[in-house]
Amino acid sequence: MFSWLRTMLDKWQDRTLRPRVVAEHGALVERALDWSGAGWLELEDRFDLRFEVLILLVSVRLHDLRHGIPAPDGREGLPPDAEERLMRLLWEITFEGFDHTLRQQGVPDLRMGARMRKLFHHATGRRDAYLAALEGSDAPRLRAAIGRNVLDGAAGNDPRVTRIMALLYKEFPNSIPEEAEQAP
Repeated sequence: MFSWLRTMLDKWQDRTLRPRVVAEHGALVERALDWSGAGWLELEDRFDLRFEVLILLVSVRLHDLRHGIPAPDGREGLPPDAEERLMRLLWEITFEGFDHTLRQQGVPDLRMGARMRKLFHHATGRRDAYLAALEGSDAPRLRAAIGRNVLDGAAGNDPRVTRIMALLYKEFPNSIPEEAEQAP
């Protein structure tokens, strides 16, 4: 197939998938805001905490997409080979949201590029750590990554990590290792 035609078809498919991804991303953002603003994490509700929680939730959803697990709201019916596009769009929309939030907080345009590069670098490392733990169904590794990233270096046996694992298991039962099911 001609490369220009393939590019045009890909863009058309992305446009048809984007509303679905925006809706899924909105649900993840709502969860991240609930978790970070509830106070039980015992951390100040700031951009940094919201960033960490959202990257955790997006990473779990990326794992689900990679393995064909339906969205938590039960929506299915993806076009064939749409998982990779959905994963890419979800990651892109996440960073569009970060960009928008930082601009609203008054980060000047001159600093925006450097700030977004730094966020992307941190988010990619965290995503890779979460995905590696999820791929191996390695609950201790996931707990350690959550404590290190979301809770500013807390130990994996911190009660807040246990609560996060339990909430993740409730939201994503097909992705989170079984140990989380037994958490209070």
